[in-house]
Amino acid sequence: MKNDSDFFEGLGIIAAFVGVIALIIFAPMISFFISYFGGWLCKITFGDILCNSLNTLFNTKTFVPENLPIIAGALGWIGGFFKSIDLSKDKDD
Repeated sequence: MKNDSDFFEGLGIIAAFVGVIALIIFAPMISFFISYFGGWLCKITFGDILCNSLNTLFNTKTFVPENLPIIAGALGWIGGFFKSIDLSKDKDD
């Protein structure tokens, strides 16, 4: 019976390790794809207006509606690294 316990303990350690690695890999991917979807929605709704505004703002012609999803995805992926979570229970601030 002791061998089964050791086996399941080792299996649990391996599963935890694989889970941490998967979280490290897939969390940025999830952030990218959610932002990409938002950029796609932006492209089909008001992409021309947004690109015209960005081109006017930066005095360039490089922003086109076809690039909005990948730009939004990249910005969402980069922004995902700067998230902070406040876990404090004190709401007196």
